[in-house]
Amino acid sequence: MKHKEMKKLFLLLATTVLLFSNAYSQTIPNDDFEYWTLNTLYENPDLWNSSNAQLTMMGMLPNCTKSTDNFSGSFAAKLETTSNGQDSVNGILLIGMPGNQTIDGGLPFAACPDTVIVHLKYNILPNDTGHFIVFFKNNSAIIGSAGINLTGTQLSYAEFKLPVYWAMPGNADTIAALITSSNLDYSVIPGSTLFVDGIGFIGTSVPFPNGDFENWTPITSEEPDNWNTLNYAKSTVPSATKSTDFYSGSYAIRIETINTIWGDPMGYITNGQLGANGPEGGVPVALNPFTITGYYKYLPSGLDTALVMVFSSRYDPVLDSTIMLDMALLKLPPTSTYTQFIVNLNYNNWPYADTVNISFASSNLMDSLAYIGVGSALFIDNLNIDYFPVSIFDNLSNQNITIYPNPANDILNIDFNNDIIFSELSVFDLFGRKIINNEIDSNNKNLKIDVSGLNSGVYFIEFYSGTDLVIKEKIIINKR
Repeated sequence: MKHKEMKKLFLLLATTVLLFSNAYSQTIPNDDFEYWTLNTLYENPDLWNSSNAQLTMMGMLPNCTKSTDNFSGSFAAKLETTSNGQDSVNGILLIGMPGNQTIDGGLPFAACPDTVIVHLKYNILPNDTGHFIVFFKNNSAIIGSAGINLTGTQLSYAEFKLPVYWAMPGNADTIAALITSSNLDYSVIPGSTLFVDGIGFIGTSVPFPNGDFENWTPITSEEPDNWNTLNYAKSTVPSATKSTDFYSGSYAIRIETINTIWGDPMGYITNGQLGANGPEGGVPVALNPFTITGYYKYLPSGLDTALVMVFSSRYDPVLDSTIMLDMALLKLPPTSTYTQFIVNLNYNNWPYADTVNISFASSNLMDSLAYIGVGSALFIDNLNIDYFPVSIFDNLSNQNITIYPNPANDILNIDFNNDIIFSELSVFDLFGRKIINNEIDSNNKNLKIDVSGLNSGVYFIEFYSGTDLVIKEKIIINKR
């Protein structure tokens, strides 16, 4: 039998005293954006971009780092393929930005070298391949390149002299580069590691841009506590800033759609992380969320639309995966004054949610065809979560049903103490798996349930009238 989610009082008791508990209200960590911290997000070698921005987005540690295990000078660059258990990310260094099977942009460079020199040591794991490639461009077209694919292990620094193959004559006007610790076009192997130092040229006196990796710059940002923002990917201005244009308290958060370092316009915040397929994680909750409320102002650029997305989930240790329970998406129309928004969630069943993710976007990032306006600004303040009640009958449940013995060993007795007509019961384990399901004879005031096949532990028993969940109780099985 399909059980409807609990949304109303049990009809037979509608005229009696209020029997259900009030929805539990709990604030979100830093719900009013009063608390901010100046953070160092990661450190990049000057003139290079890296995969560190992507890992910061995913809540992972940087995988392109400054190393004193160097060939010359004081530092080298260390690239390592890392994993958070679900996603694996190459260690990548770039001059320029990823394009469609190429590297877009680069740095000004006016020369025509014969050879690229680089000093490398590496441990590229089996079935993986590292890469070192330099591109020379003229008027945005690639006219020359030099590179090497790396496999196996090189335990000490070795010098590699890589001839430049010129497809067209003439000097370059731009240089681009790609260095990676793993495959680019198929599965990567966490743990593959590459050290790079001492990049230079033969055939020109023009130096390679920061080719000795001596100069590094920390990427810092003032971040709202307990939230992750797009500031790690800023090209000029940050996406999320502390604003004194607030609804309450001293501050609100202002989210602006900016051009990121990848060239894509975006603006968002989340109380989880942004994974490969969108927001992940969130904040712990003890009950199923019912509504998320808050106040916003939205000043779009052009015909843009702001978004708030909420989803609840739980981790299943048996499947070793996160199960999404509910999701709601709300579009926020323009308003120049603070206006309340309400996001409704519908899931209220067992197993309960253990995590809720709340994300805001200052543009419509969910629709690939939607207009996105750089400069669209979304202000958010004074958030709150309300939760579904645990049980409709709350403290009066013991007046309706008596369950004994509890703890039980082999037989669980259930006495029905009033005229409520129950039709079905189900027993669930702690992972939300249904273990027992029995129909209930309305004429039988005592029911015996065989629990001899259950292991010792905590279980939950639910009683239904028709399709409505009426009572939920905890039972303990104790094998003597």
